[in-house]
Amino acid sequence: MSVIERLTAAVEQEMEQVEQLLFSTVASEVEVLRSICTHILGSGGKRLRPLLLLISARVCDYQGRAQIPLACALEYLHTATLLHDDVIDHADIRRGASAAHVLWGNQATILAGDYLFAKALWLAGSADDLRVIRVLADISTCLSEAELFQIARCGDLHLSEQDYFHIIRNKTASLLGGAAVLGGMVSGVCPEELDALHAYGISLGMAFQIVDDVLDYRSNQQEFGKTIGKDICEGSLTLPVIHALQSCPAGERERLCALLQDRTLRSRHLDEILAIVDRCGGTRYALDAAERFAREAVDALGVFSGRQHTGLLTELAKYVVRRRS
Repeated sequence: MSVIERLTAAVEQEMEQVEQLLFSTVASEVEVLRSICTHILGSGGKRLRPLLLLISARVCDYQGRAQIPLACALEYLHTATLLHDDVIDHADIRRGASAAHVLWGNQATILAGDYLFAKALWLAGSADDLRVIRVLADISTCLSEAELFQIARCGDLHLSEQDYFHIIRNKTASLLGGAAVLGGMVSGVCPEELDALHAYGISLGMAFQIVDDVLDYRSNQQEFGKTIGKDICEGSLTLPVIHALQSCPAGERERLCALLQDRTLRSRHLDEILAIVDRCGGTRYALDAAERFAREAVDALGVFSGRQHTGLLTELAKYVVRRRS
């Protein structure tokens, strides 16, 4: 049993309810809308955001069921961004299958993403707590701003490490920070514990995305479920490349810059780019950064020391940096 399977088993009943609600809520009378949502929701995925919310609520000793619709709302929000991102990035593969826009076109896919955003807000309303709506609104704002910032800086070889951290903090980490804090909100915990959960989720999200970016260099398409080297081919600079550009010898830096600046060369010489980045320590540096964020996530849990289920969050942080897909 994998780590994710073991963690999911710890909240098995709640996850089953989340799965049921995910599909029943998008049972639209509009066939194409129903088809797109069923396709993307049924194509796999780790359900990491709902899982984090449910485990956070468990750590806080919550006994109710209000966390179920909120877990669905977060998964809808995440899934909507995937639909939109694949259109923006012209990505043909998602989770090892054809991306929705390949099957149904850009217009229908974008509108399906909007539909999932709306459903997320509808489910969030079940909490009858304005703080929940604000969390989702803040996440949506962060996602939009970070995506536009990333588009504006696409292909910019002067993108700094801090710029990169800004992007992934607002895209990936904001969702995981929201997941953890919503688990605390439904539990009615104190502000100090909410802050700790948020800090945990943000650091976890940073580690998760850095590893995701490393897997773009090191994994294989069948295992990863995405086109390997996609970030490089699209001109999106991630931490391994950023570090390599800053640390490699002048000759290799010039060669790397020349390859990265030309889309045709990027695609044709992908193996050479990957070799330079690895040789200059880019992937190792990125993995070390991911480990550092994972440790920060675990350190944030100090306020929950002695709680029965805190170990689940610690195990999740360890999984994030060890995963291979």
